[in-house]
Amino acid sequence: MLLVAVSMAAAACASSAPPGKITPGAPHVTGTVTSPQSVALPPDAVLHVKLLNIFMQGGPATTVAEQIIPNPGKMPIRFDIAYDPALIEPQNFYAVQARITVGDEIRWMNDASHAVITHGNPREVEIVLRPAN
Repeated sequence: MLLVAVSMAAAACASSAPPGKITPGAPHVTGTVTSPQSVALPPDAVLHVKLLNIFMQGGPATTVAEQIIPNPGKMPIRFDIAYDPALIEPQNFYAVQARITVGDEIRWMNDASHAVITHGNPREVEIVLRPAN
């Protein structure tokens, strides 16, 4: 399994990608973010979900699109990331990463890779988050 570790960047509340690239009817990666135990998140929590282009195992990953959901409430949380299909290279690998931050601190994160889109992988995934500590 590929493990993905990338720093998070600030963005708008909705799915985002390079400006002007997402058109109506664009494909989506969807899914659910959950945890092993029921967790009510504080009001200042923010869910960051990224669609990443994984060039090679252990190499740098780039963000294809992302969704940021402020005050997501209680897990499970649904996400829906629209992306520009022109940014998808069939030979590359793509994965979804999720993190929950409170202030500048990462509180929850996925510890396993969730492959999507290419190489027969799905466009819908369930991501189980673990405490970051």
